[in-house]
Amino acid sequence: MVSEKVYSERDNEVEFSLEDLLWELAMQWKVILACMLVCGLVAVPLLSSVAAGILNRTEERTEVASAAFQQNNSLENSGLTEVEKGQLNKADLAYRKVLALQQVFDLDGRYSMDMDNIHVRRLQYWINAENESAMSTIREAYIEHFASVEVVKDVARIYGFENEDVRNLLSIWVGNDNAGSHSLYWGLYFDDSMDEERIKEAIKDKIESYRDTLIKKLGNFELELVTEEYRIGADQALINGRSNALQQIVDAKNALLTQYEDFSEIQQEVFRQQVKRINEENGIADEDAPMNFEVAVTEVKGIVGLSQRPHKNRIFFALGAAFALLVYVLAYIVYWLVAPRVRRVDEFIGTMGVRAVGEIRQYPASGLWGAFCRSKLIYNMRYRGRMDAEKSLTEIVERISLLVEEGEELLLTVPTPLGSGKRAFLDRIIQKSDRKLVPIDADETKSVALEEKLVKKPKVVLVSAAGETALKDAWDIHNACRNYGTRVMGHILIQA
Repeated sequence: MVSEKVYSERDNEVEFSLEDLLWELAMQWKVILACMLVCGLVAVPLLSSVAAGILNRTEERTEVASAAFQQNNSLENSGLTEVEKGQLNKADLAYRKVLALQQVFDLDGRYSMDMDNIHVRRLQYWINAENESAMSTIREAYIEHFASVEVVKDVARIYGFENEDVRNLLSIWVGNDNAGSHSLYWGLYFDDSMDEERIKEAIKDKIESYRDTLIKKLGNFELELVTEEYRIGADQALINGRSNALQQIVDAKNALLTQYEDFSEIQQEVFRQQVKRINEENGIADEDAPMNFEVAVTEVKGIVGLSQRPHKNRIFFALGAAFALLVYVLAYIVYWLVAPRVRRVDEFIGTMGVRAVGEIRQYPASGLWGAFCRSKLIYNMRYRGRMDAEKSLTEIVERISLLVEEGEELLLTVPTPLGSGKRAFLDRIIQKSDRKLVPIDADETKSVALEEKLVKKPKVVLVSAAGETALKDAWDIHNACRNYGTRVMGHILIQA
């Protein structure tokens, strides 16, 4: 049995049985179901009305914010909060980052070539200048110059191509080796359709012609070709570079989509306006944009989102029913804890040291309302094997005869008024017993009549009504007996 410890007002320890609580709730399934049905029916029109009001206010704010942005090209006077504006500004930067990454990728002709059958020519030069500083300056000048699209255009003219055509056929990359500032190399990546010798000579010519330009600016220096490499096939470094570049784009897009999906409907509308403006600034047509937020579908969260789903009435009904179930269970738990009752015959074995004399169980509900409030089927399942009242009554009488000697008085203290059914069982116990049993009713247990009896130090048995007798009243009797030097000998539980 799963149980937890709670305490009475007198700090007397008792047990709270979770198992008993669950069974009690199960017996009330009809009441719970009725509450869920009523609350579910009420929730449908109520939540629909609330959702419609929220949606109308959201649409009004969206129109105001969108119009303000279109008119002023700014988030000022858009009606958005500072937090919402900050989120939109971050998304603006994130979209610009996507554009930048995509443009760098598109402009790199190497990435559009056949990665498994690429022509690679590598030219390495030594820079001979008067000092280290001059060599570094010359190297950086070459790198910057060959990064210009003008060089590719010049090479393209050899073939009679326009720059846009040759970009996917030839790529020039300039860098430095680990050898230091005096080392410089050109990596040429080109397609099968291009003549390797013509490309090599064209690049050498460009290197030499630019040397003449730099000599005029920086003074005399020499370039010495020290290494030439040429191969055809897969270039793993290029493959890895292309994969990393694509992954950066994908990661940036996913991060931006996550931001966008977390936006409110108002923010989404304003952000679409921002994206349109950025595309126009960069001369990007809508169909060429790397991301299209016009067709991006995001889930609207909260009650408004639920109201826009199919079968919304079923959803609202389920919410109302779930709310009723939660409130009912919580309220019953609070009642259970705030006003603890005696529910088991062995309730006081571990706390008062009071043994269980016996229990009598009969389905207590009467009439249609009683049957509705407490399920007989669940009750019988809970107490199966313990509902033979005649057998239980006989066992109680036999155990009482073991507690007191013949002619000795036994007080049956009853702290709670008993209904007719329970009282009838108590009377039958008294009639069948051959011992002298004296019932002390509820009104007497709270008066001097009990004290007058306890002065004689009689033996006492507590009689409680299951689910009705308060634990506090049972403890009052126990403490009163202890004060007069006697104790409660046993406990009888009756439910009928």
